[in-house]
Amino acid sequence: RLPEIFFCVYPPAKKESSVHTTVGIATLWAAALASSRTLRRWSLDRYGKAVALRVGVDMRRPPDESDAPFIALFPDAVATGPGRKANEHEVGLLIGLSEEGFENREGVMLMTGTLRLAEVWALVRKTIEQAVPGVSLGDVSAEYHLADYPLVMLDATLTATESLPVGRR
Repeated sequence: RLPEIFFCVYPPAKKESSVHTTVGIATLWAAALASSRTLRRWSLDRYGKAVALRVGVDMRRPPDESDAPFIALFPDAVATGPGRKANEHEVGLLIGLSEEGFENREGVMLMTGTLRLAEVWALVRKTIEQAVPGVSLGDVSAEYHLADYPLVMLDATLTATESLPVGRR
């Protein structure tokens, strides 16, 4: 007869919750966007190439029409400190598309670029809202830039709220 073997199963060790940096959140968001099949399909269908993604922008040579379609994320600010229940990270987002023309919708001429920006912004927002566990998307302020038409851009500041574990407050 074989000896009985007893197995003791221990629960997995709890992984200590890590606190993210603003650069870290921007990088995780960019990685989520890079792996989004929906965003890739949208871009390939409309522009014949994938969206160029980057974290950071070289302000000596900001993105232009030849770089489109592009999405740039960059860290802006963070509010943190003792006694806070959450850190608030501000991340800049710049979406640029090269899109000429207007569409007639029920007698109203609409700039196609602004329609495409609205489409891609909805995809981007949905992706980043789910990208980092423990980090939620809060306030968003956005501006459209149309002066370099046919390059149209959405420039937004996103607030990412990261709840802190009790031991880190």
